[in-house]
Amino acid sequence: MGKLRYLTRVISGVRFDKLNRVLEKVKEKSGQSKVFTFFDILVC
Repeated sequence: MGKLRYLTRVISGVRFDKLNRVLEKVKEKSGQSKVFTFFDILVC
């Protein structure tokens, strides 16, 4: 139950505009898709 609360707190604090900018920069440098990079960040 504690992990679920932590996860919902983290997701509620995400600034999606900033995340999108970071994903765009990573895409330019690495050539990976934004979706792949997003899931890679989640796994890490």
